[in-house]
Amino acid sequence: MVIGIKNIDGFDDYQITDTLLSGYTAITSVANWLKVSDYMFKDYKFVRKRLQEEAVLNYSGMTADEQRIICKYKAIDEDTCKSVLGDLYEYWMTDFDLKSQESRMKRFTNAKTCLIKNISLMDRFTVLGYINSTTLERDYIYYGLEGTNDGDPIPGMLDFIEATVGTPYETTGMAARTFTMIGTITKEEMIAKIVDILRNGNY
Repeated sequence: MVIGIKNIDGFDDYQITDTLLSGYTAITSVANWLKVSDYMFKDYKFVRKRLQEEAVLNYSGMTADEQRIICKYKAIDEDTCKSVLGDLYEYWMTDFDLKSQESRMKRFTNAKTCLIKNISLMDRFTVLGYINSTTLERDYIYYGLEGTNDGDPIPGMLDFIEATVGTPYETTGMAARTFTMIGTITKEEMIAKIVDILRNGNY
């Protein structure tokens, strides 16, 4: 992803997109991921993901300050984080854990609101009751278990939502169920929105 800036009527307009939009100038950098993401109300996990992408592209070419930011966000391998952060490693990894949990809690709450808004009362109780009867919510929020489609070794919350083939949720997950929808949104559109909230922090 890239950050673009364009002056419109004397005001700077920022865009975060997969490809630079016409008329925008690229200003992607470690510092700007922090600044612009905050300006656009992106959460901690969104910023970390962007910093991971930056680290893959050019960690060795970064300044020492940029490398420290990358390591504070645990956006590179553990050994590098330990080497760069030294005695402060434990502090920043605890900070990473707490802020990641906060981000996932907000994402889950927003995803739950999307679900409640768009399906019938009985369907809400069925889905949320199922989630409550399992460790899906806890594992997602407190341990960062998202699912096999996100590189985790065991199935998680997103496997349940997407009814991932080859997991226990293939036939019981949300995508495999029939819901009574409210309003004009389809089940597929709702699931796509919920996945975008949980996976990408777009809420």
